[in-house]
Order: sequence, then structure tokens, then C-alpha cells
Amino acid sequence: MSDKPPPENLKEVEAYAAAFNAWFNTALEHDKSLLALSAGGIGLLLTLVTTVGLNSVLSLCLYFGALFFFATTIIAVLFIFRKNRVLISEILLDEKKTTNLKLLDNIALVTFGIGVVLIAILGTITAHNSYIEKGKQMSKDEPKKTTGIAMDSFEGLAQLMAAASVAQKIACNAEAEAPTSNAAPLSPIPSKKK
Repeated sequence: MSDKPPPENLKEVEAYAAAFNAWFNTALEHDKSLLALSAGGIGLLLTLVTTVGLNSVLSLCLYFGALFFFATTIIAVLFIFRKNRVLISEILLDEKKTTNLKLLDNIALVTFGIGVVLIAILGTITAHNSYIEKGKQMSKDEPKKTTGIAMDSFEGLAQLMAAASVAQKIACNAEAEAPTSNAAPLSPIPSKKK
């Protein structure tokens, strides 16, 4: 007799190995996605704070809450990666499997979900406050007189005309005070010679 398993069992083993590999890769990609999205959420939070700022206590609480939950997700996923490594080595060594991966998976998923909800609320509040502030700014701005460039030029012309009027008055006063041609010319003051 041969030591090889029958072909039906071989197919079942290969199918089981392929299914296990697909499940493991899917679970790993899920955890990697949570890790990447949580890090992106923290980056988004930092961007919101540096560009828009926090203008209320509610925004500050939402910011720190979202930051806390995204950081918790990252920490939970890192523990999941570590526990996966331990679990695989225990499986290979036929040791007792003492991991609480299900709990860590649930923690990572719930904290990520809460972080997403908080950042969505924070974004909505920030957008609303920005809209209100822009409306207040627009209502504070007084409408400017529509004088335009032409009126500025005419104001300059009016100043020139006023200056010309003053010059004309000075000229008229100078003519009135000027000696007439019938009057004797003024003689120079004689100088004293020694």
C-alpha cells in the first residue's frame, strides 16, 4: 500500500489551505485598512486644527475625542498584529492558543467607527461656523460708494480747479495793487557816499 492520501482528501486539503489563506489575507487587509484610515483621520484632524482652528469648547471636545479614538484604533491594530504573530507560532508549535483577538478586533472596529462619527460631526460644525462667520463678515462690510476711478479723477480735477481759482484771485489782487502807468516811476533810493 501507498502512504499517499487518496486524491479526494488531497483536494480537500488544498481547498482548505486556499480558503484559510484567503481568510487570513482578508483579515490582515482589514486590519491594515483600519490602521491606514485611522492614521489618515489623525492627519485630517491636524489639518483642520492648523487651517481652521477650534472656535468652541464643543469643537475642542470633538477634536480630542476623535484623536483619542483614532489613536486607540491604531494601538489595538498594532496589538492585533502582535497577537497574530504569537497565534501563528503557537499553531505551528502545537501549543495552547491563548489569544483574545476577537476582543481586540471589536475594540479596533468600534473605536474607529466612533472616531469617524466624531470627525464627521467636527467637520460639519466647522463648515457651519465658517459659513456663519463669512455671513457676518459680509454683513459688517459697509457698501462702498460707487465712485469708481472716474470720480477719483474728477476729485483731482476739482482740486486743480480750486488751486486755479486761488491763483486767479491772487493775480487779480496783484493787478489791483499794481501802480498805474500815469503814476511817476519810483526812483531808487540814493546811496550815501563818503
